[in-house]
Amino acid sequence: MRLKFEEHGLCVAEHGRPPASGLFFSSSTPTLLETGTNESSLQNRPSTRQGFGLVATQPISRGTLVLEERPLFTSIGFASESDLVRKLRAKSQIEQDAINALCNSHPQLPLLVGIVKTNALPMGDTSAGAANPAMGVALFKLGCRINHSCTPNVNHHWHQSRGVETFFATRQIQIGEELSIYYYNPFSPRQERQGYLLNTFGSKCECETCVLPPLDAAASDVRRTAIQRAIDEIPRLTRSPEAIIKLVRQAFKNIDREGLVVGKGSLAYDAYQAAAAWKDNKNAIKWAKLSAECYLVETGDKSACYAMSRGYQAAPTSHRAYGMFGRRTVGGPE
Repeated sequence: MRLKFEEHGLCVAEHGRPPASGLFFSSSTPTLLETGTNESSLQNRPSTRQGFGLVATQPISRGTLVLEERPLFTSIGFASESDLVRKLRAKSQIEQDAINALCNSHPQLPLLVGIVKTNALPMGDTSAGAANPAMGVALFKLGCRINHSCTPNVNHHWHQSRGVETFFATRQIQIGEELSIYYYNPFSPRQERQGYLLNTFGSKCECETCVLPPLDAAASDVRRTAIQRAIDEIPRLTRSPEAIIKLVRQAFKNIDREGLVVGKGSLAYDAYQAAAAWKDNKNAIKWAKLSAECYLVETGDKSACYAMSRGYQAAPTSHRAYGMFGRRTVGGPE
């Protein structure tokens, strides 16, 4: 959600690509899947953090689809204030009311620009070199009401082929518990996260992680930044598979210690690639299986990343880099 604003306009410059057909929708009603969790399971209430937030009105199990929504409003590439207003006027009155009802943390900006900057979710992954890069940003009737936590209980994912945003519970959520996602990289240190949230939304994060006592907060920072270093370092270690496996194993431990889920699917996939590149079929299958299991919780069984990992689990030799570096036992999950 790192948006760039130029002259009161919206610019997603990092991933500027022409939009694929079918990315613009007018429906504001969530599409409900077979999970049994639907809009009636959620209620917009005053938040313990700030403003309002979505609260569970029934227990929600780990891996459950909490919400699936098509965008109310999208913006691809640079959009001036007049472009945003023109798009808004093309919406139905119900949709306009839903957009105008969203929070605005930037009263100094034109209303719609402030609403977009406050609430927009990326349509894809904003990380460098992402397989599913963000093509723009979108507003959602309910999804944009989910507040931030550095240790969230929900993960959101943009499904480009279906043009929907999904929200999956990453752990058990109790009745009355507020839903949360992360707005900023959870693997960054507390001070960096706090600074971004304060500058972007005008308030400090007071989630369970950010209010830890100093010594515990410092230990948390060590674990989270170690995860990010592993993510950054792995691409440079293609000829050192044992080092990749070691980093992935340690990152999994740190992610678990921090009560997180996000990142496990891609890390396990990195380990699968290391095993496949060295013809370690046995461990390649184990890592692909683990990647699919993690993606199932993070993104659901209809995501491209889940399907990809399941495919490599069934056919580990089908990766284009299979056997690139020879044959070697690299190690599997602990």
